[in-house]
Amino acid sequence: MIFSTIRTWKEEEKIYTDRLHKALAFLENLDPDTVKDEKFVLEEGTIFGFVTSVHTEEKASRRPESHRKHIDIQFLLEGREKIGYIRKSSALKVTLDELEEKDICFYDGNLDGETFLDLKPGDFAVLFPEDVHRPQCISGDETAIRKCVIKIRVD
Repeated sequence: MIFSTIRTWKEEEKIYTDRLHKALAFLENLDPDTVKDEKFVLEEGTIFGFVTSVHTEEKASRRPESHRKHIDIQFLLEGREKIGYIRKSSALKVTLDELEEKDICFYDGNLDGETFLDLKPGDFAVLFPEDVHRPQCISGDETAIRKCVIKIRVD
């Protein structure tokens, strides 16, 4: 997992893969005032994503998830959001496995040792297949947020 801000990503860019670099360069140029809520493709078959407007929810209402084929970049455009994070382990209880069909696996919400990242506009989290994450949690008060999620194939 990588937690950073788009304002300083260039200081770290030499450690990023080409695909991650391409995705972060896209986010750096994203204008929250003009971008529409829609799906997009940055590199056919390997990098795609979407911009969405949603509301944060109580932690108990959000299901922890992970992916096998994709890295997630969760980038906050507007509002405030917490994202839960814990490394995958055999101690985590799978409640719904749709990895083959939809590249997503959900876990029981009682995660001992879960850490929360507090995202403000411009912050991003890069979540690898080993990272179980719980996006869209309340940070302070329930609120509307806009975010961009980019999916990068790992193969």
